[in-house]
This record gives sequence, structure tokens and C-alpha cells, in this order.
Amino acid sequence: MASYLQRRREAESGAKERVKFLHADARRTGLEGGRFDVVTMCLVAHETPQFAMRELAQEALRLLRPGGAFCVMEQDPNCEAMRRITANVVAYTAFKSTEPYLDEYLSLDLHGMLREVGFERTGEKPCTPRHRAVVAMKPGA
Repeated sequence: MASYLQRRREAESGAKERVKFLHADARRTGLEGGRFDVVTMCLVAHETPQFAMRELAQEALRLLRPGGAFCVMEQDPNCEAMRRITANVVAYTAFKSTEPYLDEYLSLDLHGMLREVGFERTGEKPCTPRHRAVVAMKPGA
């Protein structure tokens, strides 16, 4: 995917822009702040304790340009499938056995936490019957 995007950008702009991949702690990337239009995260929040999720959101905010978007695709704690699982003690216990931070994720007010760290205009839309996309905007622009 990255090489496709790189070739497309080069064709459109004539520039030889390089796509770079970074393997780092997402809570402390070491990247220069205020340089990115979008930071995305997919299926990470339910695998993360709440304190680390807050740190991830703070780092995303730091990395974004004013007006940039933090996009989180994640399980929807309010969907019908999740309600069925959490209502069934056996199913929920089995599910939690591979998801050690599930209780923390289900109790997280993601929108509230995003606003607390400095994002504004949070919103969400379902993207599958079991998942949601949450978008939060960095103030500015």
C-alpha cells in the first residue's frame, strides 16, 4: 500500500517523496510534533489499559497539525453483538480470556477522554455491525 501511495504522489507532484515506516512506542514516537494531518489507530484501544490509551491520544494530539484528525477504528461497546456477549457470563469470560483489557475499554468514555486531552468535535459512525469509527479534531485551522 505504501509503495502504491508513494508512486501516486510522485506521479501527481513530480516529487520523489519517500514513505517511511517507524517501529516505535506509539505513546512516545519521537517524531516531530505538529507535522501530520491524520493519525489513525485500528483495533488498539481494546488491547490497551486506560492510562496508555490516554497517552496514545496525547501523542496523537502532539503529532497533529492544527485542524488535524485522530481516527480510531475500534469495537463498538454499544453494539448488539457486544451486548449479547457481555450478558452471557460464559461467553464474556471466554472472550475476556484473550482480551485482558476489555473491561477497561468497555468502561472508557472515549469521547470524554479525547476531549480531556485537548481534542474537539469528536464524532462516531458505525463501520461494521461490531465496530465504530471515532474521529476527534485537533483545535485550530
